[in-house]
Amino acid sequence: MTLEELKFFSTQEGRALLAEVSDSSGDDLTKLATLRKRYPPEFCRAGLNLDEQRKRGLAKFSRAQEMVFDREALEQASGESIAGYRSRRYKGFGVIGDICCGIGGDAIGLTQVGDVISVDRDPSRVGMTRWNVAAYGRFGRHRAVVARAEDWLPEVDALFLDPGRRSGARRFHRLADYQPRIDLDRLFAITPNLGVKVAPGISYDEIPEQCETEFISDSGSCKEAVLWFGELRTQVTRRATVLPQDETLALTDIGTVDVKKPGSYLYEPDRAVIRAHLIDQLAHLLGAWKLDEEVA
Repeated sequence: MTLEELKFFSTQEGRALLAEVSDSSGDDLTKLATLRKRYPPEFCRAGLNLDEQRKRGLAKFSRAQEMVFDREALEQASGESIAGYRSRRYKGFGVIGDICCGIGGDAIGLTQVGDVISVDRDPSRVGMTRWNVAAYGRFGRHRAVVARAEDWLPEVDALFLDPGRRSGARRFHRLADYQPRIDLDRLFAITPNLGVKVAPGISYDEIPEQCETEFISDSGSCKEAVLWFGELRTQVTRRATVLPQDETLALTDIGTVDVKKPGSYLYEPDRAVIRAHLIDQLAHLLGAWKLDEEVA
């Protein structure tokens, strides 16, 4: 979505176009022909696209029908459930930096607990973040800045970084390939209190020693991992969290777990538990056992 489209959809005419699209039926070609008779043609296709993304967005955001997205940004955005859960760690920090803000999914969560400065190099993404935070009524706690994170970071009490993990259809699996590059020394010069969202398939060899790693699943799918530093981390080094149940399991020393033949029931752990290598801890908690010693 362009800045020109954002500006148009904020006007009375633009809102009328979106309302008509939402209420209309029929195929896109018919809708487009009708819209072009009453509205500037250059914005009609964008209106149809936005309506489609708003419908898709309902899977992530309760106020999706009031928000703005493009397809790529919505796919990459943190949903309301995960962003709200993560934001709890930031409670008590005065000003929070939201770096690589995308369309504002993380800012929506973070503005529940503090004042937020969002940063992104893409002016249209910054515009969408402003709009979407306002859709939740939190614009008074939020400021958004167009800047390259490599060139400028705000002075804040805590940071959340969501670097780019793909380029087109190609996904990056190594931290060194993320954009912007994760420069811990530079980030720690701002604040030691840092959360970095990474891919859930991150190699354990790439995880820094000084952090807590949390794998988070939502509705049975392991969505992300977060590296927590400074006062944002807890005393454990590894954790699995399951949403929307809001259950968490941490790495603890529980000794060995029995290996036996199947009993009356087989239990398949949540994907976050599997990725966090916490199957032994879960078995201990449930009074269960493993079928094979090689199961992590």
